[in-house]
Amino acid sequence: NEVYIRSLHQKLIEGLNMLEGVAINSPLEAIPHIVNLSIMAMPSKESQKFLSERGIYVSTQTACSSDESRSETVYRLTLSETKARSSIRISLSQLTTNDEIESLLKAIAEVTL
Repeated sequence: NEVYIRSLHQKLIEGLNMLEGVAINSPLEAIPHIVNLSIMAMPSKESQKFLSERGIYVSTQTACSSDESRSETVYRLTLSETKARSSIRISLSQLTTNDEIESLLKAIAEVTL
């Protein structure tokens, strides 16, 4: 349901905006199902591993990208090498719960504190 996914997206964005060292790379007008962000202090693969160890699964690249150490899309959008090398992608669906969003935000806060 689109309304539900938009509410999850809003909750995630609001939570991320409260964390130091996190940059939201997704444009405001982007679809709500995907949020791309950078945890500035940690390369993408490290963030992915850290979150995976907590049962949270994210992607480090878009489906159409090669397995490089930086996201070319994020680099083109932000012109930031740091953001491009630390970006992760969160996918939301009608199966995503509010508790999962809270768990994600808490895990990211562990890294950024």
